[in-house]
Amino acid sequence: MIMKIITSWSTLICLSSAACAVIELIMPPGNMAKTLRMILGLFMLVSFVFPFSNGISKFNTAFKTKKINDKPIRDFVNGINKQIESLAENNLKAVIEQILSEMGVENEKTEIFMDTGQDNCISISRCKVYIKRNFRKSDNNSPLTNSDLLKIKKELEKRINIETEVFICD
Repeated sequence: MIMKIITSWSTLICLSSAACAVIELIMPPGNMAKTLRMILGLFMLVSFVFPFSNGISKFNTAFKTKKINDKPIRDFVNGINKQIESLAENNLKAVIEQILSEMGVENEKTEIFMDTGQDNCISISRCKVYIKRNFRKSDNNSPLTNSDLLKIKKELEKRINIETEVFICD
């Protein structure tokens, strides 16, 4: 059976090669020669592949699908997403801490409000920054005023591009 298939395949290739050789001998020179060579090349390629196309159609393509337990995969993905959220929150807190430090203000606490959408994109909606009431600026030892809080708020919003609220805590 296999020998018969190989014999018919090799016969087909030999006949195709002979036909291509004859056509190439009688082919006129010029611009059409390149196009005709490409067509003959495709013809030879098809003659190589055609016998296998009959055998491929005999394969059973109705594969049995095994039910996969999605819970471990979902738990893994959820764990990764929580780690990414935590990392984003910690990085933003570090940036806020650095900005406040540059302004000579010590941060007491920062709250970040963020959501994760269905496409797992993190969106940070706003943040709250708390500064101690009795904190005094190092330059003139005066307490923070409302205008100082407004300057801090504007600088944070400008640099991190997130709606920010600044509070004095007890």
